[in-house]
Amino acid sequence: QPQPQPQPQPQPTPLLAQSPGVSTSDGEITSETYGPLDLHGLQMTLYGVSLRSAKEVSEWQYLTAIYEQTFYNDAPLSNDYIQNNVYAVATALEVTEVSYGEEEPSTTFLFKQTTKYDSVDPNINMLAIVTQPFSTPEYRDDYVNFLKNALLDTFGMMSSVPNVAQSESSNPTIPLADTLFCAVRRPVDCAVARPCENDSDCPSGQDCLIESRCATESLQGQSTPVQQSAPLVPKQSVPVPAPKPKPQPQPQP
Repeated sequence: QPQPQPQPQPQPTPLLAQSPGVSTSDGEITSETYGPLDLHGLQMTLYGVSLRSAKEVSEWQYLTAIYEQTFYNDAPLSNDYIQNNVYAVATALEVTEVSYGEEEPSTTFLFKQTTKYDSVDPNINMLAIVTQPFSTPEYRDDYVNFLKNALLDTFGMMSSVPNVAQSESSNPTIPLADTLFCAVRRPVDCAVARPCENDSDCPSGQDCLIESRCATESLQGQSTPVQQSAPLVPKQSVPVPAPKPKPQPQPQP
């Protein structure tokens, strides 16, 4: 008996009609372009890895942007309303601060994200677009595997990530740009290390590494103590000579 041919499966229908914010004209869906728009104070923690160089930070910024763009621009239709109705995404990330776990390896990035996109629904805001690619356990697993497959040496030990959040912390921290110093390896010798932005700023054989301790010592060295003014020595007053008495007229003999 001939084997029955597999029947094509129906494609999921976009949920466009369920949103009151979608603009339609004569049955055709219209869209708008938004941005570039900036979001500040975004935060993500990478568990299992400790990224301590400018190169590794740059790799994370680039690959995370590629992952988010692919999430929207190359994905097939699904039941994810935001993913279906946002496209032509172009985004860039800029890490502003970084911190590390004390007991287990982890790296927490505080960053700014700039995004331009098209959408058929004006009610989908920028924060929703940035966080949606990490909003489910499946999406986060896909992201971790994407990073591992792209750069195993950098992200091979990465275990998990939470969703992206917008930080509400007001604690002052050291900007990433102030923590980058040239060195062969960590720990960095802060006494001789010079600041850098990337590996190309460093002498041959050295890398641009993150060492917040050097930034702290540099700031402390820049703060000059207030010099105490020398006590004023009172000047000895010069005695004013008493006026000479006027000569009295002598009587004539």
